[in-house]
Amino acid sequence: MRHLDIARECGITYRSLNYWATNGWLRPVGGNGTGHQREWPASELAVARDMGELTRAGMTPELAHAIARASMTRSFLALIAEARRPALRVQDLSDDEEMTG
Repeated sequence: MRHLDIARECGITYRSLNYWATNGWLRPVGGNGTGHQREWPASELAVARDMGELTRAGMTPELAHAIARASMTRSFLALIAEARRPALRVQDLSDDEEMTG
């Protein structure tokens, strides 16, 4: 996918995409230097989308980046915590818990 298409998909301009990558707020894979194609992992596209929404709401790109990354981290940690939690089966509950729960 071309950079312009990626920017449109994320709801930002190509200029923002490039500026944010140049400043290290977005982390494409490869493409170091002029004329090299960057690869954009799905996680980075999610950060770009979030940053776009936050900057349109009036935040600076630097603050938008910090919030977007923190939000991603919390979501990821919540998924891990949920995956590690033992599943509760109906037969594990006593009769009283089934009635009140």
